[in-house]
Amino acid sequence: LPGPPKETIPMFLNQVKPYLAEKQEYTFISRILRVANVGESAMAAQVKDIMDAQTNPTIAPYAKDGEAILRITAKAKDEAEANAMIEPVAVKLKERLGDAVYAEGETDMQTVVAEMLIEKKLTIATAESCTGGLVSKMITDVSGASSVFGYGVTAWLSCKNIVDIIFFK
Repeated sequence: LPGPPKETIPMFLNQVKPYLAEKQEYTFISRILRVANVGESAMAAQVKDIMDAQTNPTIAPYAKDGEAILRITAKAKDEAEANAMIEPVAVKLKERLGDAVYAEGETDMQTVVAEMLIEKKLTIATAESCTGGLVSKMITDVSGASSVFGYGVTAWLSCKNIVDIIFFK
């Protein structure tokens, strides 16, 4: 397959994947649960009994920058059967982890935040120092976020200086 994603992805989806599907008796489908404010080991500990009880589908925890991930993978005859196997496990995991599960699938925190702001017609403003404007950048990198991003200030000052400037001067 060629290297450029614009060429590789359509070739894989239209040619390779159907070819391989014909050669296999089973399909593997995965669903990703994205978890924030809980480290990977703490997350895994919270759902250990659920993970230990699974054979198909399986549950695998992963750590990423700023989040933890649970990947649920089912082996089945077809995609519909696999998704039907995954759904009750996903529901049980979400019930256990509560609001820490912020999304499913291929997304990220800044996209979820921007989409929620757009949907609720709210705006956001940031005041950053040590991040160098990273939070502002992450939000404004999301398509359509300019409609919800009101203001951003990045100042290399101590927190006390920022408070003094904003509130007292």
